[in-house]
Amino acid sequence: MKKILILVTALALTIGATAQEKPFTYGVKAGLNFSLLSSGKVEAMGMSFNTDASDMLTGFFVSGHFNYSFGRLFGIQPELSFSTQGGKISWDDYGVEFTETDRLNYINIPILFEVKPMTNFSIFVGPQVGFNIYKSATIKGGGESETFSGSDLDDILKEDGRKFNSFDIAAVVGLQYAIAGKYLISARYNIGFTTVLDSDTDGVSISGGGNHVFQLGIGYQF
Repeated sequence: MKKILILVTALALTIGATAQEKPFTYGVKAGLNFSLLSSGKVEAMGMSFNTDASDMLTGFFVSGHFNYSFGRLFGIQPELSFSTQGGKISWDDYGVEFTETDRLNYINIPILFEVKPMTNFSIFVGPQVGFNIYKSATIKGGGESETFSGSDLDDILKEDGRKFNSFDIAAVVGLQYAIAGKYLISARYNIGFTTVLDSDTDGVSISGGGNHVFQLGIGYQF
């Protein structure tokens, strides 16, 4: 009888420890985006020049994730996120100041490798693919404002020998702390490698000018 009690107790402790580890978790998160379009390089007719990075634009993101832990130290976390990104560019034309605000909405899918150096604290790093689902450019200047979006924006870009890249590849690095293992606080930086605007003209090439996004978020993990 004593041996049976010891066996049952050991089994209960094992089951309890396994349940506490929770190798499978899932959650939701939302927060602010601080995004810009990085500087780029244009080469044409044997000449090259660098473009300035845009000013920062504030947006937001909402996401869901699934997390699998390989143990106490490592895990993997696929996510699905809606993210509003872009940037703001200003210039002066014969004494008239103009501002162009580019708004780019993406569905992003990061696949992140997780390192857990201490309880409830995680470091994330991994690749991300993004698909643009909306784009617009609002130009203000001289007391007027006009917005172009969708196919209308594509037609304008085509006149200038440019085309919009609807696919985005990025690298993600971030930190996360889970209060009581459930309430999430996170900071993350997404570095885009894909040129947002490609050249569609012979002899002209554009490099750089990708999405860069700093994210602050809060969430809940089940």
